[in-house]
Amino acid sequence: MKSSKIRNGFILAGVINILGVLIFSRLFTNEVIIQEDPVVLSNFGLLMIMIWGFAYISVSTSYKKVN
Repeated sequence: MKSSKIRNGFILAGVINILGVLIFSRLFTNEVIIQEDPVVLSNFGLLMIMIWGFAYISVSTSYKKVN
């Protein structure tokens, strides 16, 4: 697999994490998500999912494929 595809995969994963949280939580105002799983999907949990998205994006520029 080419390094550019891996880089784009990291970027895509990060964008999905960030936008997915923002869209499905309706910018952290959707109470239904919090009621379904208050431990993982609390506002803090959703924020941590977004942080992982930023981590994926930051790794995309420095990831090196090892043969």
